[in-house]
Order: sequence, then C-alpha cells, then structure tokens
Amino acid sequence: RYYQTVLALLPFTDEQKDGIARRFHDTFTAVLNGVFLIAMIQGLLTGVGFALFGVAFPVFWGFAAAVMALFPVGGAALVWLGGAAYLFLTHQTLHGILLAVWGGLLVSLPDNFLRPLIIGRKAKIPTFLLFIGILGGIRAYGFLGILFGPVVVTLLLAFANIYREEFAHKN
Repeated sequence: RYYQTVLALLPFTDEQKDGIARRFHDTFTAVLNGVFLIAMIQGLLTGVGFALFGVAFPVFWGFAAAVMALFPVGGAALVWLGGAAYLFLTHQTLHGILLAVWGGLLVSLPDNFLRPLIIGRKAKIPTFLLFIGILGGIRAYGFLGILFGPVVVTLLLAFANIYREEFAHKN
C-alpha cells in the first residue's frame, strides 16, 4: 500500500516509476546482501585466525566478530584486536603479532574494497560513487547510513537519468 502511494506521488511516467522502483529494489537488496555477506566473511576469518593462533572459543569469537561487523565503527576489529591484546597479555607475543597482522590484512582491510565491489556490481552503481554514498550515509545517518547512502545515490542517478532523457535532448 505504501509502495503504491509513494509511486503515485512521483511526477513521472509509469515506465519511469517502474525503473526507479526497480533500481531502488536492486540497490536495497544489494546493500543488505553485501553487508551480511561481508559480516559473515569477517566472522569466519576472525574465527579461523583465533583457532590458528590459540585463542579459546574461536567459533564464539567468530560469531561475535560477524555481529560486530554489522556496525560501521569498530566492527570486527574490536574482536580481533581484543584477541591480539589477550595474546600479548598472556605472553604469547608472536601469536599476538600474527593475529594482529591476520586481522588487519585479512579481516578488516578487504572490507574497505569488497563491500563497494559487491554492492556496486548488483546495484549497478560506479564503485567510487557507492563508496562516497556509504561514507556520506554513515556521516549523515549513522549505522543506517550503510543502507540509506547507496539508496540516495541510486535515486539521484535515476532522477538525473530521467532528467537527461526528458530535457537534455530538447535543448
């Protein structure tokens, strides 16, 4: 019902409204899939790192990292940094260093370029614009900005495309 109400308010043709709704849906599902897929990968890699370097309960900590990865600030790094600190404090310095390197290179760093690639491919948004949209969304809306930022970018691109089709060719 809300969907039909919002579409009826838009001053576009039915074809344009369908295009906007399709892009909105594709972007929203791409963002959700990308966020949860990256969180699962980060949780899995954190659990594997904890198992490799001797931290107790690696499955629990992997799950905790997956949950924390859903939050834009800190994320999975809060879990693997805690594990590395634990290893340092228990005088397992080499394992602590290796876990910190593992977490930095294999858990947290790929998030910065995998998330925009996964989301951008399905949403059909250029990676740079998606990255800017995610950062701007987080800045403006906090946690929900991960979802809203790319959706705003998608709607902006859809409206610009409609404007170009309707008005740019008439000049």
